[in-house]
Amino acid sequence: MIGFSITTWCIAVIMIGLGISLLKGNDTFVHGNVFDRTKDKAGYAKQLGKPVLLLASGIAISGVIAVVFPQKYAMSIVIIFLLFVVAVTIGLFYRVDKYFRNSLSE
Repeated sequence: MIGFSITTWCIAVIMIGLGISLLKGNDTFVHGNVFDRTKDKAGYAKQLGKPVLLLASGIAISGVIAVVFPQKYAMSIVIIFLLFVVAVTIGLFYRVDKYFRNSLSE
């Protein structure tokens, strides 16, 4: 389980760096239909930074869960936790995308 934990922490560090970059308004990594048509590209990137940080935090916490809990139950708990975090993150991404998509039509 330590290998899984180290991998998740490395991924989380990369994603936290990406999330901070997005929160600063750096839109280099952002692309898509809504992004291409919006006028507030920096605002769109900033709003996407929050769900990225949430996902990175969830991945980092899953690495901690894998080490702390007994090995018999750890992967089950990690999978359930990650599914919850991913579901919440998808909802946040959808909300940001819907907000900026609706602002295009105005």
